[in-house]
Amino acid sequence: MLKESYFSKALRQAISPLLAALLLTSITAPAFADDAADDEGGGTALEKITGAPVHGFASMGFAEDSSTDNHRRYSRGFYLHNFDLYYSPDLGSRARFLAEIVFEPDSESQQPSFDAERLQAGYVVNKNLTAWVGRFHTPIGYYVLAYHHGMELQTAAEKPRFLDFEDHYGVVPTHSNGLWLNGNTTLGDQRIALMAWLANSDRITQTSSNYSSLDFNMAHNDNHHLGYGGRVNWIAAGALDGLQVGVSFVKETVDYMGNGTPAYSTTGTGATNDSTTNINTGTNFVSNFMMYGIHAVYEQHGFEFLNEAYGFHDSNLASGTPKDYYNSFAGYSQLAYWIQGVSAPYIRYERAAFNQKDPFFQGQYNGLPYTKGAVGYRYNLTDNAALKLELSSITFGAKSNTNIGQAFRDARVDYSIRF
Repeated sequence: MLKESYFSKALRQAISPLLAALLLTSITAPAFADDAADDEGGGTALEKITGAPVHGFASMGFAEDSSTDNHRRYSRGFYLHNFDLYYSPDLGSRARFLAEIVFEPDSESQQPSFDAERLQAGYVVNKNLTAWVGRFHTPIGYYVLAYHHGMELQTAAEKPRFLDFEDHYGVVPTHSNGLWLNGNTTLGDQRIALMAWLANSDRITQTSSNYSSLDFNMAHNDNHHLGYGGRVNWIAAGALDGLQVGVSFVKETVDYMGNGTPAYSTTGTGATNDSTTNINTGTNFVSNFMMYGIHAVYEQHGFEFLNEAYGFHDSNLASGTPKDYYNSFAGYSQLAYWIQGVSAPYIRYERAAFNQKDPFFQGQYNGLPYTKGAVGYRYNLTDNAALKLELSSITFGAKSNTNIGQAFRDARVDYSIRF
């Protein structure tokens, strides 16, 4: 286990400035709605029947690709992507509650499954600061917080691969279970959104078929570590209206768990960080994971220009291993142009240079370096339904110990709705 003094010092140095800023904004700044409330809309037909503010999304379609690896989790043939229910009741001026329940088929068994993708309770401290506790989307960058699980919300048919959710093919923390502080302040007519969070650290789990991916410890914190992070987002106004620029970071200690075996052992009176062997890497590890990023977004005059870039600076903390540092990079750029607010051609380029000596990426099945290009076209059939056509090509780097390295093309037609 990390020494308490080290953890306290690191936590204080990394997150104290954000906490101080959040507390300052709660005293001085004018009011803005918090980000979690941005999803809320007008009453739906279901709300009128049940009296509950329930909204939802659904996505389905047809896809074909040239991959031969089912673990890559690309769809073939007709597919059901998900059915997403979003619930946020009116609990008065102070209390808040938000639930997002997603029904989707398991990619391996193809049996239906459901998950509480967001389940968070909040309290409005004052008009500028809201505190949330529970399961939330990790406050990083732009895409994760802007589009959530409702596929109709996003222009493209697919998310940037490395930023997708952990149970698809994402490889960075996009869900967290803990405490999230959400505040706002202003500089003239410019808005500054500030976020800080503290949550259970992730672990890497592995199925019986050796598919390994991130798990954010929803039920309890079984690896004895807390992760933390922060996000600052500048939202411009006036001549620069439509522009957002921000930075974010994540710091965690990530353990590996093989086939349900804990990545630590208990001996004597305390727990130690003795991790099990990762089948993908053949080595033991406890990863000191650090992720930092910048995003720049412009959405005005029909243009939708999204950009995010992340750096990673990780190390292996397992006993008996050299404490080497591993640097990686991932980013994407997406450009779309809306024609009369009804249709939008778009193009996106992604690149991930994941260091294959880094146990954090080597330990995940989808932690391969890759480049991907996509072109597509979205057409809004109605105010609540969209048809998307997308062609993409992806090239993977190789895992040294399994010699996985391939390139393939993907074509899909996606139909998504919201209510």
